Amino acid sequence: MITMGEAAKGLYGAWRLARGDPGGLAYFDTGIDGFWRSFSAAFFALPGFAALVLLAVADYPGEVNVPGVLLVETIAYIIDWFAFPLAAIYVCQWLGKRDAYFRLIVALNWAKVIEAAVMVPGALLASLAPGGVLALIPIAIFVGVLFYHWYVIRVSLNTGAGEAIMVTVINLTISLITALWARTLLF
Repeated sequence: MITMGEAAKGLYGAWRLARGDPGGLAYFDTGIDGFWRSFSAAFFALPGFAALVLLAVADYPGEVNVPGVLLVETIAYIIDWFAFPLAAIYVCQWLGKRDAYFRLIVALNWAKVIEAAVMVPGALLASLAPGGVLALIPIAIFVGVLFYHWYVIRVSLNTGAGEAIMVTVINLTISLITALWARTLLF
């Protein structure tokens, strides 16, 4: 079980990375126990995820079965939290970065909390004026989140920009496949 102190350090490390400070990595427990406890970040990101799902429900076509949507989206959320870490085992091995695997996953897990916290206000603003200029805010935030994700991958793997882009694309592709799978179950 994760302590509040370790969670605070993980969130602070992710915040420092968001500010462009690679020293944020020093706040993560990248041992085997810290690796497993970093998945607790999913609970910290859950309120943001739930808010994003509920905001999206308003855009679903036709009559919406909200409990069904929440069930499918929750399953997709859990899959998304574990699919990339499984793929990253092979990606890190292929890149010759096996020693950085735990650091990568721990950093990305805590980064997801920051990402959720940033995405919710943008989605809320866009929902206030659908189709208006505010609808561009989530797109801008998404681009910023992608850049942050790329940066976390780059510093945690201690790799070049190109390799970090490749890993970011792999991670994004897995997330998109999971999201599309969930949508096929809903519609």
